[in-house]
Amino acid sequence: MGFFVIGLQLVIVGSAGESGRSIRFVSGAGGRRYAAACAFLGASSGAIAGLLVQSNVGTRVGVGIQVAVTVLAMLTAVIPRSELLAAERWVPLGCFMLLGATVRLLLGALLLSGAHPQRTLLPVVIAECIAAVASYVLRPRAAFTTVRLTTRKLVIGVLASLGLLASLTFWSFGRRSRLGDETGIFNDAATLTRPIVFIPLTVAILWFPRMARHPLGTPRLRRAFLAALGWTSLLAVVTGAVIAAAPNVVARTLLGYSGVSPSVTRLLVAAWVLSAISLVPLLLYISHGSRLALVVWASAIVIVPGQLLARSANSLGVVALMSAITMFVLVAIPAVLRVQPVVHARRATTRDQVGERPHDVTVVVPCFNPGEVVITTLRSIRSELDRAGVECTIIAVSDGSSDGSDALIDQLDLPSLVHLRHPHNRGKGAALRTEFAVAESDVVAFIDADGDLAPALLPRMLAAEEHFRADIVFGSKLHPDSSVEASRLRRAYSAGYQMLIRVLFQLDVRDTQTGIKLIHRRVLDAVLPSLREDGFALDLEMFIAARAAGFTNYVEIPVVLQRQATSTTSTISTRAVRRMFGDTLRLFWRTKITLEYVRSVAQEGVSNRPGDPTEHASAPVDHAVS
Repeated sequence: MGFFVIGLQLVIVGSAGESGRSIRFVSGAGGRRYAAACAFLGASSGAIAGLLVQSNVGTRVGVGIQVAVTVLAMLTAVIPRSELLAAERWVPLGCFMLLGATVRLLLGALLLSGAHPQRTLLPVVIAECIAAVASYVLRPRAAFTTVRLTTRKLVIGVLASLGLLASLTFWSFGRRSRLGDETGIFNDAATLTRPIVFIPLTVAILWFPRMARHPLGTPRLRRAFLAALGWTSLLAVVTGAVIAAAPNVVARTLLGYSGVSPSVTRLLVAAWVLSAISLVPLLLYISHGSRLALVVWASAIVIVPGQLLARSANSLGVVALMSAITMFVLVAIPAVLRVQPVVHARRATTRDQVGERPHDVTVVVPCFNPGEVVITTLRSIRSELDRAGVECTIIAVSDGSSDGSDALIDQLDLPSLVHLRHPHNRGKGAALRTEFAVAESDVVAFIDADGDLAPALLPRMLAAEEHFRADIVFGSKLHPDSSVEASRLRRAYSAGYQMLIRVLFQLDVRDTQTGIKLIHRRVLDAVLPSLREDGFALDLEMFIAARAAGFTNYVEIPVVLQRQATSTTSTISTRAVRRMFGDTLRLFWRTKITLEYVRSVAQEGVSNRPGDPTEHASAPVDHAVS
């Protein structure tokens, strides 16, 4: 129930958002409804506890009443504790937490005895009641912002907390009617290993207010999340290692008896360590009202039937570990990936037009054995931009071409054409980086040399850049208005790859790989030092690096794509797919594990441009702290 209460507190603090550190929970009718809900949950908990106790009617009733009072006190204290948590009043919070623990210890020493087992719950009941009263006495007295919970957040918080409650309950004890004496072996090991969760969570709670208040994707949230996750993981692993190394010594020291099963204890150590790590992202989901919090029920679905099917303490320990692994995979891993929100590209249509064009643009053309079609492409670029009244410089890089196309480019008489060469083939990404380094205009575009994409798209991209004030404009084969001649296999590869990009990088960019894009100078200056890819993965790397720098205004335009019969580079192969997949995993490592892009941006000292419509992404120097 303590975790359920923490979940409610985070929902309340999360609902306050950025409005202020001092909050006041709902009053009036909302307060009365909350009081009624507390009474219902308290009575329900007491009734369930009374039914679970295997004893006479008097003991069942006594246990039920004590549990009901305890739960009611805990739920009632949610209101002032949420106010203290939002205000980060750590001294009052620490005072009543210490007070509750001290009362439990003192009353336990005075009241508990083998001759009076009915007193077992009294220290907890009295301690929770005293802590509830103390939390109201110590609540903040400053001006408050009224917090009204949304139904969605409340429902998600309650359901997720109940799922967590079910999982933790069945990790903590086995049913004696099912396992007999084996239940005691499991329960002793569970009692010994539970501190693996409670000790680190007590420390991690210091970061929960910031996790609850700040929106997804902000550096403050990531900083708080990673700090809480780091401390929780460290303390859980250290505590678990100590218990696993000498379970009987620890049991004799803490519980006053030895004889616990080392094998069951070690299984539960692993389970509790994974659950401790998972609790931080789960509580993050709850505080933000994310439906991902509900996946905790998958863990409960694993452990509940496991309790019914297990035949020994060891098998029950294995089930608990499987349940913890399920929660870790479904909760912790997505949290690390989704601590940022998904960036959605905007969609331009063929109807978007503007009056003015940029005064000058650089169009870069990477070339590797494009054949004679490169001459048609270069002439068409010049013709289309001249027709649109745009001054342009064309930079072509022959990337180790061996088909004579470099000589054809040398013979071409076009104004403002710059021809660069790589002595050997280094890849499309290397060619683009070479061209980007010498481009000087405010807007830089690039287009493949093979003629698959018509240069007539370039004026439309310039119009979209001006109309949307875009950071990056990209052609997309998946735009509804696109006209694409491609095989079903190629379409399937493209759609599957973009799904992978969304999951790994939280980029809702429907087509990162079509070979025509436009980048504003402010973005190029920010990302160029961090670009490292030599192959086709540079297209994706540009979006990743731009996001790290705080530039997230991406605009998708339709394309007309027709494969040229003379092109030698337009085919798709299994080898190319494997290479692209490997490149993507390498980018994932740099983005999510080593934080290479945010660190690079921080070193350059580049910040997001003022007035960006997606300015929720903060300055990259702040990003790098996380």
